[in-house]
Amino acid sequence: EVKWQGANLWEVELKGAMLEGVELKGVILGGAELKGANLEGAELQRADLRGAELKGANLWRAKLQEAYLYGAKLQGADLRGAELQEADLIGAELQGADLSGAELQGANLWRAELQGTDLKRAKLQGADLTEAKFDGSTNLTAALLRFVAVRFVDFKSVDINQDQINAMFGDQTVTLPKGVSIPPKEQWIETDEDDWETFTKAWSDWQAKHGFDPYDPSTWKDT
Repeated sequence: EVKWQGANLWEVELKGAMLEGVELKGVILGGAELKGANLEGAELQRADLRGAELKGANLWRAKLQEAYLYGAKLQGADLRGAELQEADLIGAELQGADLSGAELQGANLWRAELQGTDLKRAKLQGADLTEAKFDGSTNLTAALLRFVAVRFVDFKSVDINQDQINAMFGDQTVTLPKGVSIPPKEQWIETDEDDWETFTKAWSDWQAKHGFDPYDPSTWKDT
């Protein structure tokens, strides 16, 4: 059984590697070449995968809680049922990836590329989707979006329903699809477009008012 917890494997070449179930907690894999690798069920909690090449990788049910995936290339990756709670996915390239049933509570998806991504039944409670990119082929069917933040997001061509929008916190920078109304002012505020501090505080206050804590799993109700 291979255990590489905490190892420094910066820019390592592991293309197509068979790493099913391997323990890689806290490992440094920044810039690593993992295209097509099999990481099914791998334990990657708090791993550093920034800029890693993971196109078409198998990450089915992988444990990626608090992993650092800034700018990771995950196009077409299989992340079904993956555990990505509080993961950093800023700028991650997830076009065409399968995240159906994935656990993304409290994850940071700021500027993530989600065109064609399958997020069916994904749990995104408390996630930050600020400036995330969606398109008409993004699948949000039955995705849980309670307490999510959205800002500078274009949902115009996205199949998203009123209940899902009503579960979010946003502002006037969000473009809603035709037939979907703006939620109540308590959670859909007017802000200066450059005033991120006011928006972030209002989002946090709104979460707290309704008993949600992004760092307390006991508050992540699946409703």
